[in-house]
Amino acid sequence: MENNFLLSRRKLGAYFIASAVVSGLGAPLVNAAVKRTRLPQSNLIYGIKKISGSKKLVLASLDLKTQKVTKLLYPIPGVEVDRGERITSFSRLSDTLFAITTAPVISASRVKGPSVITFSYGSQKRANAKAQQKVLPRLNSSHSISGLIKSTDNKFLTLVKKQDLHSSGLQIMSFDADLKNAGEVVIPASRIAASFHTFCHSSNGNIFAVSTEGDGYHAHANHLWRIDEKSRQVRKIAPLVLNGRKYGSGFRSLTMSDSGILYGLGSEPEDDFNHIYQIDTRTGRMKLIRMFNFMNITT
Repeated sequence: MENNFLLSRRKLGAYFIASAVVSGLGAPLVNAAVKRTRLPQSNLIYGIKKISGSKKLVLASLDLKTQKVTKLLYPIPGVEVDRGERITSFSRLSDTLFAITTAPVISASRVKGPSVITFSYGSQKRANAKAQQKVLPRLNSSHSISGLIKSTDNKFLTLVKKQDLHSSGLQIMSFDADLKNAGEVVIPASRIAASFHTFCHSSNGNIFAVSTEGDGYHAHANHLWRIDEKSRQVRKIAPLVLNGRKYGSGFRSLTMSDSGILYGLGSEPEDDFNHIYQIDTRTGRMKLIRMFNFMNITT
């Protein structure tokens, strides 16, 4: 059964930006308002994870054709995630610009709030721009964010939720290109009895999201949702299904290739390793691609 909800009165349009300002001085990494274009065709899925016993991260890629995993940056220069923070998402904003979102660990009172870290990685196989971090405005240590996608009028969109096992509902906040000002785009929590953890954008104007239904750690089902930019509606597509059974395990990342294939990163019950799955956007059926023991992925 399909549920429909209005996303916002604000029309989500067809022009995206390739701009992210994350330094205190306001120096942009990319400064161009451009018509939405596709990223270059690629068979790669990128992954990040923390280096054991360190604040530093490693960037790697998986070639979907050859199944080869390659470490690209070990560590990523200038990128560190404090012990009081946790990584919530990883995304590619342009051909060379990547973004990591973090949220405070609930017990870490000294961490001000969710933040965005950007770094650049180019064809020279090295980080070619200084990594920068920006704490998002109007949010504090009680908030968690996940995902960062480009939208209309020089905006970024991110999922926002309270750091509470019982919190539910879909809330999306929009930020200006310089990440200094925020305005909310909200679907009331009371309208959707599910908790959303990750979302991604497709090249045809849809936003896909995954929700968990259940009680905190006792999640019993993950569902796939679609947000249509033109109609501003949110539709519940189907439960995620793996090998004929509803997939109720942990789900960390969602990303879509330029060719329109949706991938997810998650783990199965009693399995300590993450795996990449291909997800049918019409039925929610999942197909195992391979083990990929990283924290978050993007294409």
